[in-house]
Amino acid sequence: MERWRAEGRVGKQHFNLAVFRCERWPILNWGIACGSSGLLVIDVDPEGMASWRDLVERLALSPTRTVRTGSGGEHAYFLAPDGLALGNRTGDLPAGIHVRGSGGYVIAPGSLHKSGHYYTWKDRNPIAPFPPALLTTLSPPEPPRAPHHPVFGSQASERRVYVDGTSIAEGARNEGLFRVACGFRGRGLEDNELIDSLHAANRSRCRPPLPDYEVEKIAQSGLRYERGS
Repeated sequence: MERWRAEGRVGKQHFNLAVFRCERWPILNWGIACGSSGLLVIDVDPEGMASWRDLVERLALSPTRTVRTGSGGEHAYFLAPDGLALGNRTGDLPAGIHVRGSGGYVIAPGSLHKSGHYYTWKDRNPIAPFPPALLTTLSPPEPPRAPHHPVFGSQASERRVYVDGTSIAEGARNEGLFRVACGFRGRGLEDNELIDSLHAANRSRCRPPLPDYEVEKIAQSGLRYERGS
């Protein structure tokens, strides 16, 4: 599958697996490119199933569309946050649990595993947004600097911790600002407050700062979550 990006892609056109197999590649399966499709997929191997169930319960993750893989594992589908390019990684996840993002793919339902079992839908839940709690597990945020002028106990003080935190280097800016946006939302910031504060964090922390339109996209992704969540 090393050449999957160059061969056998059908894009976003209507897809019929039976025709695909019969007319073009009769012995091959099909897959879904992650990242570019707007999806992030948690790929759980059989040996990681117990850890995944524990993680779902511990982080109170919302139900989402899930595939039972041919090997006995699972693929949990999530909507990628706008403006966030997250590649394949494991971060601090337990063994047997992987993230398939930009540059990755997953085998799609209807495909046949070498074990003789098919990839099948486990449920028909709506695809949930990628949870901020899981993003933090994948890539823990850097410890913030102390605020320049703290006002202890105030929301303004907490906000300055995020605005004046450690620098975010090129290549990590989208993900870093999304974590900041989720932090703002978790602390109950109103929509306009979150957007303004995220622009301030971009100017203060990103090296170099992202264009304003990208910051707006990241802010909108953060606003999809409930205040105080």
